[in-house]
Amino acid sequence: MSFAMCLATLAILGAGQPVWAQTAPAAPTRLTLEEATARALEVNAAYKARLIDRDVVASELDIAREHPNPDFSYENQRDAPYHAFLLNVPIELGGKRANRVRVGEASRDVVNAELGRGSADLRAEVRRAFYRLLAADRRAEFARELSVVATRARDAAQARVDSGDAPRLDLVQAELARARVVNATTTIDGERAALQDELDVLLGLPSGSRVEPAGELFADGLGSMDSAASGAPVDVAAAEGRARAAEAGVGLAKALRVPDLALGGGLTYDAPPDFTFGWKFTAGLTVPLFTTHKAEVTRAEAQSEQAARLVQAAHAEADGKAAAAAARARALGDAVSRTARDILPATRTLTDMAQASYESGQTGMVALMQSLQTVAETRIEAVETALSFQLALADLERARAAGARP
Repeated sequence: MSFAMCLATLAILGAGQPVWAQTAPAAPTRLTLEEATARALEVNAAYKARLIDRDVVASELDIAREHPNPDFSYENQRDAPYHAFLLNVPIELGGKRANRVRVGEASRDVVNAELGRGSADLRAEVRRAFYRLLAADRRAEFARELSVVATRARDAAQARVDSGDAPRLDLVQAELARARVVNATTTIDGERAALQDELDVLLGLPSGSRVEPAGELFADGLGSMDSAASGAPVDVAAAEGRARAAEAGVGLAKALRVPDLALGGGLTYDAPPDFTFGWKFTAGLTVPLFTTHKAEVTRAEAQSEQAARLVQAAHAEADGKAAAAAARARALGDAVSRTARDILPATRTLTDMAQASYESGQTGMVALMQSLQTVAETRIEAVETALSFQLALADLERARAAGARP
């Protein structure tokens, strides 16, 4: 990989999207990951919309608790008795109301579990966007350092050419390298603006708002890989909630097979010469002749069986994802630790030594360019390794995110 290709790669790694000219505010907002996450959970439009599900399911539970309304009727007829005042009260049998309430409570638990999943997803998205932006800042920092080195190399080449100690080709190569570094720096700034827009959406900020992530790409999260959340992971909790709702649905379907009773009574008036005031009593029972609700029971039992199997699948999937994410995060964490401790300091030493050797005439421009190429490749690799670790940590935290149990 040539030195120019390294610089180009350093510039385009990140969002991978074209960026148009944007104007950033003069004063950036400095946020930690915790602050950014808290803001997203408070103002993110999509997440706030999903929170309304709690109000909806609470209303549905209130509806399930309601009793059937009685019917009141008045009859005026030509035959005696001429007036009748009737009250009819439906009575639900088979525990229909109790089963409706159980279904409503189970549905409430499902909504809470799904909101837990949504919260975990949003937290993971914020972490990914936060560290992609922080990685862009580190790329920009490395590019500025390379720009300084390229400028020094150009000045040293100019001095050696002027003194006759080096051919003019050295100066042309140094000027070309510096121009490419400057161009790559501009591209990196554009990519940062694209990544900034992605984080702005999650945080509910206007497009173009400048956020300065307060974190350390090569250190954050290194001590958190072995921490485990208590409780079932959110995906398992959601599956278990749906299984409870399906089981409650079986009870409701069976209760619907029991016919309801309707009791009524009334006051009759004006039936001369037999009586002035009289009374009547009625009782009715639905005969399950054509609609037996047997199919509803069969369907509910199948749905319950399916939900129970999905719980088992959710457990297996959650365990697999957590184990894979943990293994990946540990391996990358070790690599990041070595990079920060040994590799990055060595690149600065190599840069200084290569620059000093060229300026003293001990090496030529080709050796200097090769050294700068090695530095650029190493720093690209370092940033990508650190970013991969932060993204793996986001996957691990998402896999371990615990859901609240009812």
